[in-house]
Amino acid sequence: MNHRQHALFVLAIYCGIRRGELLGLKWSDIDFDNNRLGIRQILAFKSKIKDGAKTKTSNRSIKMSPFVASELKKHKEQQEEEKMKADEYFDKNLVFCQENGLPVSWGNFHKFWVRILEKTKVRAIRFHDLRHTCASLLLSAEVHPKKVQELLGHASIKVTLDTYSHLIPNMQEEVASKMDSY
Repeated sequence: MNHRQHALFVLAIYCGIRRGELLGLKWSDIDFDNNRLGIRQILAFKSKIKDGAKTKTSNRSIKMSPFVASELKKHKEQQEEEKMKADEYFDKNLVFCQENGLPVSWGNFHKFWVRILEKTKVRAIRFHDLRHTCASLLLSAEVHPKKVQELLGHASIKVTLDTYSHLIPNMQEEVASKMDSY
């Protein structure tokens, strides 16, 4: 997909980052040398950047894969080009913003998301479902639930397990076979 916010979708699917966290992400939160990004603030209502994430554990550091880091670097280059072409640019250091540098509003983001789904002919899903896709893929690949919890910034592993335990493959078979071994 060739879209100016392509990296937004990559981060949502590969890192399970919430919409408000993505829209509050700043370039200063990204460490390309160590392939890490920090979730330290969110975009709140009325396009205000709010320090801190949803919960205490939502403030977190996420390791980026080389692919994710590469997509962010491309996005940064594209954003630098937009800055040079803009008549007026308000540099808020945001990774994902309007073409003039200002934060995206929640209402405009929703309209943007609906247009993307219609244009790509993808069935109607919530943007948050990309986060669920991330968790589902990781758990199906047998990544330990604790690691998934840390990536998603859930307050406890209970939240992760209550939400996704049905996706952990062969859980019932493993339980049955373990009991037979005694």
